[in-house]
Amino acid sequence: MRFREDLKNNRYYGRYYLLIIASISIVFGIWLEKRGYIVFLKANIDYLFTPKTFSFLLQNNDLKTLTLNIDFNDLKTIGDIRVEALAKGILESESNQFVSAKIADGENSINCKIRLKGDLPDHWRGTMWNDSHKWSMRVQLKGDKLINGMKVFSLQDPARRMDLQEWLFLKNLSDEGCMHVRYDFVNLIINGKKMGIYAMEEHFSKEMIENNNRRTGVIVNYSDFNFWKQTHHNFSNIATPESDRPLVRNAKSVNKSIALRNQKDHAVNLLRLLQERKITGSEVFDTEKTGKFLAITHIWNAEHGLHIDDINFYFNPVSCKLEPVGFAAEPSSYPHFNFFRNGPSWLSHSLKDPVLSEIYLKYLELFSQKEYLDEFRTKYSSFVLKIRALLNAELLGEPGWRILFNQKNLHNYDPWESVLKSTNKIKEELNLNKQIIAYAIPEENAFCTRVFLKNNTLYPVKVKNISINGKELDPVSFISSSVPNDYFFIYQNKIVLHPAPLSEDLSNWVNLELHTTEKINDLNSTLTIQTNFLGNSLFSANTEVLVDSISFSNKVDPHRGLTFSDSGIGTQVNDNVIKVKEGEYTVNSSIYIPSGYKVVIDENVTIRFSNESVWVSESPIYCNGSYEKPITFTSLEDSWPGIFLNNVSDLSTFKNVNYSNVSGIGIGPNPFGIQKNGWTLTGGVTINQCLVFFENCTFTNFNTEDALNIISSNFILENCKFENVFSDAFDGDFVEGNITNCIFTEIGGDAIDFSGSNCSVSKTQIKNISDKGISVGENSRVSIIETEITETKFGVVSKDLSQTFVNDSNFSKYSISAFSAYQKKEAFGPASIEVFNCNTDSTEGEFLIQLNSSGRKENKLITGKSFDVKELYKRN
Repeated sequence: MRFREDLKNNRYYGRYYLLIIASISIVFGIWLEKRGYIVFLKANIDYLFTPKTFSFLLQNNDLKTLTLNIDFNDLKTIGDIRVEALAKGILESESNQFVSAKIADGENSINCKIRLKGDLPDHWRGTMWNDSHKWSMRVQLKGDKLINGMKVFSLQDPARRMDLQEWLFLKNLSDEGCMHVRYDFVNLIINGKKMGIYAMEEHFSKEMIENNNRRTGVIVNYSDFNFWKQTHHNFSNIATPESDRPLVRNAKSVNKSIALRNQKDHAVNLLRLLQERKITGSEVFDTEKTGKFLAITHIWNAEHGLHIDDINFYFNPVSCKLEPVGFAAEPSSYPHFNFFRNGPSWLSHSLKDPVLSEIYLKYLELFSQKEYLDEFRTKYSSFVLKIRALLNAELLGEPGWRILFNQKNLHNYDPWESVLKSTNKIKEELNLNKQIIAYAIPEENAFCTRVFLKNNTLYPVKVKNISINGKELDPVSFISSSVPNDYFFIYQNKIVLHPAPLSEDLSNWVNLELHTTEKINDLNSTLTIQTNFLGNSLFSANTEVLVDSISFSNKVDPHRGLTFSDSGIGTQVNDNVIKVKEGEYTVNSSIYIPSGYKVVIDENVTIRFSNESVWVSESPIYCNGSYEKPITFTSLEDSWPGIFLNNVSDLSTFKNVNYSNVSGIGIGPNPFGIQKNGWTLTGGVTINQCLVFFENCTFTNFNTEDALNIISSNFILENCKFENVFSDAFDGDFVEGNITNCIFTEIGGDAIDFSGSNCSVSKTQIKNISDKGISVGENSRVSIIETEITETKFGVVSKDLSQTFVNDSNFSKYSISAFSAYQKKEAFGPASIEVFNCNTDSTEGEFLIQLNSSGRKENKLITGKSFDVKELYKRN
């Protein structure tokens, strides 16, 4: 019996202890759950045993490391601003207080100022040290120092920009010559603590503009005041975000420059007139660059960067147009949508312009092709795999929420699959067979039929032709004058239908009256309309129209100007060829030749332009002067602004042409230039994105920054003479070409100046030059052969990563040096110059080579020395 009682008691106490242990376990489990440890353990264990994780951990991290040191009190200031922003749910602009810090790129420590960055809490939600949350910060370097070529940049969690997608989107823009900020990946250490991999995103500065091979200009955007007030405070008494005023970035720096102030005024007014619907997309934007930009944005689902609070525009002083800048795109953060219907207000209005929308759709078709995407993927896939591995390797040991979030957006996400999905949808849309809805009603006259058309898609549709029983008709000649203009337009002699409005009101159908000898109201007749999308070359759709069997009884753009024929110049126009006959003419207004023509000027033509008359051509020019009867372009009075040849793919030729008395456009670079809003050209004769050939031409009495300025073009200059020029005679920016048998004399600046170019100079005479005979800069490669340079300060200067080769040439009477190599701009690097078989009148000062740059004579290295380039330029 005693044994039975003990056994009973043991069972009772055993159950009691088991209950206590179970209760403790439950409480402990609840505590672990609330503290996030269970999610932490589960997420890390699952992640560790994911098949790809082990390969990620083996990836070598050779990214650049930045070290940021922030004083305790300054770090506390940033923390206080963050707490205040968390309470409001937004970081307001007045809270963006900078504090001092130091940042090191390797051993060199650079003074800088930093602040918290990012409008919403995802940029600064967690504490920097404990929650594995990477705060987003804006960094502004002091002095002339740059890191990765950047002066102002942001450091942020790559996830804020969708990790690698942003990098790929910006690379795509870069490959196509569109404006973009730079975007790198770096390791970051803050006050001795390793913070992991950060995205380094360039902000808006002159260095950003220069990196895009553009002239210094202004960046404009829209104020985001109304956008954020609407979004986060829901004020009912404020205007819509689309009414926010246009602003210029870096206003203090811009207002210090006369040229930039003029550009700012014009750029801001372009955006304002766009808001007011008083100007078209092609009048505001560089259509080629913008069309490419929009197409790339569409295929990467990068629409976030188009919205009113993120979009920025560069004002190009050469073209006098805006170009959108790739920034804060966050690809794939938005669902696929259509720009014509769902785009922000500035974009949907701009795309009503057929010139812009055609170019956009042309590149949308091109960039969506598999061959294009395969080439892009091959180029960048290895870097993508590397960065994906490094970012994934960082996740091990992180909180569970961070692992789970990134498994969706990084670990299991393939950017190539995403862009392929996007482009497949685009191709499906562009290959839509049912592009229009149409019906027809015969009139009482059996040979007249009324046809009603409506766009059935989200893109502009062009009506190529209408055929009745196989006989083609021109649809434009039959359009009814009573049709509202809101629903169609005439472009290149074709009807183009706007994307379908939401309304089903029949008043928005386009109305045609077909008058033909063919009857089309019987069962045996057919009425077919052929269409394709504007800008689409690969696919056309045929719509067979049902016919009822019964009838019923009931300027701002400064480029613009007159054509030759309107200006009083004697011309003949045949098959889009404008021929200027022999004679003397005066021009009292600007001349504008749009694309699609050829301008042919005979020998013995003299045109005298008034002091406000600019000649702009977007068509090729063929000047056929002879030695005995040259062509002359000169001033009617004391001077005229000059010529601008822009964006012409066919070769233009100028033979035996005399240019004289040119003052230029824009008073910033040109002391006597005319003012045309913010339009600024440094050249008296400016060639932009063209193919040109000059032979036996003279350039005399130019009061411009450059007499001849060629930009982003291919050129040949033979047997030409430059004389009595205020500043530089020839300036080539991002060009390829040759200068042969030319003469430069009495030049107030440089005779020849190259930037970012690959060129040669041969058998040329350069004499009496106030500065440099030949200046080679900004990563150029130039060969100089059999050339004579005399009476200059510098003979040949190679600077800023340029490579210059001088052969079989003669130098004399140089006041500083015959051959120089140095670094002038922080964003570039040392230069080199190599000299073979050249004669100089003195070995004293023959070479001026800066330390780290390279000079060689007959393959013998020239000893460099340290000197301050800024002081050198002040002295000269």
